[in-house]
Amino acid sequence: MQRQWPPGVQAAIGLAAAIFFFLAATAEGISVNGLRDHGLRAQATVVEVHGGRNSYVMAEFTTNQGQFVLVKVEAYCWTPRPQVGDTATLIYESDNPANVQDTRISANHGRTILLVLIGLVTLAMASWYLRQAIQSK
Repeated sequence: MQRQWPPGVQAAIGLAAAIFFFLAATAEGISVNGLRDHGLRAQATVVEVHGGRNSYVMAEFTTNQGQFVLVKVEAYCWTPRPQVGDTATLIYESDNPANVQDTRISANHGRTILLVLIGLVTLAMASWYLRQAIQSK
């Protein structure tokens, strides 16, 4: 026979998990917006184009501090398709110039939304267990 935790304990664990997911979503959202809000801009030149399913371009630029950087840009927005020699404005992190984003791409909030949804489901489950705990008294 399997021993089951009381509904009150399950509710407390679920609530703690929901708080964890909401905090993780907040941290992810701050991280995603941080580069766009606080990053530096540089004009980059495309040096390689890799099409197909997982397309990306290799681009090079010089930071404001004079450092030459070659980066892989996976999320980009060129119309028509990028060609070697094309230029684009990238946003980069001053402490880590390899962390770049094409200025024409909006921030990717997919992971943030996923974490919020998981948090909501976990909170709903915790609420159900709490209701069970209250009804069993």
